[in-house]
Amino acid sequence: MEAEEQTKENVDVLEYYACPGLMTDPKEYAELFDGLPTEVSALCQIVQGIMIHILWAERYGVKLSEERKQEVQIRAVADMLARIKELAGQPLTVARPLEKRLVGNCRDFSTMLCAMLRHQGVPARARCGFGTYFTPERYEDHWVCEYWKANEQRWVTVDPQLDQFQRKALKIQFDPSDIPPGQFLSAGKGWLMCREGKTNPDNFGIFDLHGMWFIRGNVVRDLLSLNKIEILPWDGWGLIEKDEKDISAGDMELLDHIAKLTIAGNHSEIRSIYQNDKRLRIPSDWEPLKMNTGKQTKVIINGVDRYRVMDPLFECVRVVLSYRGEKYSPAYIQGISGAAFRIGGICPCAPTCSYAMEPEELIRLLGYECEHVWLEGEGVDPNDRIREILSRAKKEIRVGRPVLMWHVFTNYEWDVVCGFDDEKDELYGRGSYAGLEEYAKSEQTRPLKSEGVPLLGAIFIGEKTGEFSPQNAELAALKEAVHHAHSTKNQDKLRDDNWVFLEGLLCYDRWINDFKNDSQRVRGAGDSYCLGVYRTTHRAASNFLQELVPKYPKATQQLKSAAKHFAAEADTLDKCVEFLGWKSPEGPDAERNARAAERLSQARKSYTSGINEIERALKALDANKSEEQR
Repeated sequence: MEAEEQTKENVDVLEYYACPGLMTDPKEYAELFDGLPTEVSALCQIVQGIMIHILWAERYGVKLSEERKQEVQIRAVADMLARIKELAGQPLTVARPLEKRLVGNCRDFSTMLCAMLRHQGVPARARCGFGTYFTPERYEDHWVCEYWKANEQRWVTVDPQLDQFQRKALKIQFDPSDIPPGQFLSAGKGWLMCREGKTNPDNFGIFDLHGMWFIRGNVVRDLLSLNKIEILPWDGWGLIEKDEKDISAGDMELLDHIAKLTIAGNHSEIRSIYQNDKRLRIPSDWEPLKMNTGKQTKVIINGVDRYRVMDPLFECVRVVLSYRGEKYSPAYIQGISGAAFRIGGICPCAPTCSYAMEPEELIRLLGYECEHVWLEGEGVDPNDRIREILSRAKKEIRVGRPVLMWHVFTNYEWDVVCGFDDEKDELYGRGSYAGLEEYAKSEQTRPLKSEGVPLLGAIFIGEKTGEFSPQNAELAALKEAVHHAHSTKNQDKLRDDNWVFLEGLLCYDRWINDFKNDSQRVRGAGDSYCLGVYRTTHRAASNFLQELVPKYPKATQQLKSAAKHFAAEADTLDKCVEFLGWKSPEGPDAERNARAAERLSQARKSYTSGINEIERALKALDANKSEEQR
């Protein structure tokens, strides 16, 4: 299992870095990248032919005007390409005269190469750190590009700035398209070397700028770059700009942790720590960010996972938090939310009406802040509110944070929105049965079009400010599963002529009897929708219980047995698809109804056995707790 999870994480990492980010998206200039060679050394030559380093210009014999020097302030690759095209209209494969090349620095050379590689689907990332090959016995502020060499299964470090002229001047003996270890130090390595007293921090920097404060800034910039946000070498906020005297012990501990993460390449934690620590994350009101994103009319966050469970309420939370670096399995989220064990209705809205907690409660349970913005309410104009929600959602998406919105791609469910195109008036993202391969799309105001159902609006997930208590959540979920199964809600209102909403075993019983006792019963939307949801959520119950087995040794046998019963229930529900699935005949069909009732009875038996085993597990854990207290 661990090997499978590691393989999946490796695949996710490569997919993530193979897609453009905030700064590397060529946007409308993408065609300039079409047809470029795939050899990295050839791409480096192209980059060198369209750019000139601001600090090397005079050595090339080019005197830059103050106006031209300002080109080094351009952040986004799309804006760089616009200026390159303005200076000279030839294809990028044509090397420009020196005076017609875009003025940049090491960060710009590396980010441009990174953008070209990502455009070709090659995993690539810019890295911020220090070069050892510029000034003897110095670690000079520098950026390089890394790309994944698939046939060798390794990240290769490339310095696209080093053309023949610079290599000769610096007496470079190695191949810049495959820099050997030790020639470039990531900022994290430099930080830890100094923290461990192995070298003098005053040897790190550029010009008269040096010391731990300088290394600290590059540690954060490297973290940002690994989150596909390649800021300029002098950009800063939060922990980057903090005065040395104001750096706390907690700040130092955080920087040590970041340094270790960036060295180890722990992708999920690299994503999570950036997303959830305000000392690191780009402020939404940071002016340069507004300049680069405020005018964007199309932004799509790549690499957002699809739904792995057909669940309308909680899988969306896992999808968003997974993108933000959390590693909860789909089954675990279904389990602690209670969705894995529920059955209600049976009616078309049952999976969204029968729940142990709201999505916001799950988010807060996991330690995150969140805000639910409704589309309706006293004094609320839905048309005005949708504009507010869309504006806020687009700000979140521009800084790489997907948003939960109701009824965007599916019908009356929570969906994950991770992109927009204002010119096409479209939103992009995932849903429980939409966007399972390519992103789903819909018109931006579709959330308004949910007749007869509350306009639930959007949920914005904020910072991680609290701690999640797994054991409390797991045991509470097991207790709720038992309570739900034996629910007597509305039992006193049951009459032949009065349909009422039922839950747990009562719901199962009526579902069975509806088909067993009525040969003219037709298969309805509620049957198909509930079957589609419960056969996947209850399979998640089995996997959730398996995850709990090693955590609760005193209840191992009961949890394993419960997992087996829920898997059997899910298998039986799968066999009901031919009778009750969306593509099955509606009927009436007496033979079909009898067989459907028989299968549902088998499923109920497995469900009951699973619940009974959970009860036994809880009793075993309670007994063990009593022994410990004695």
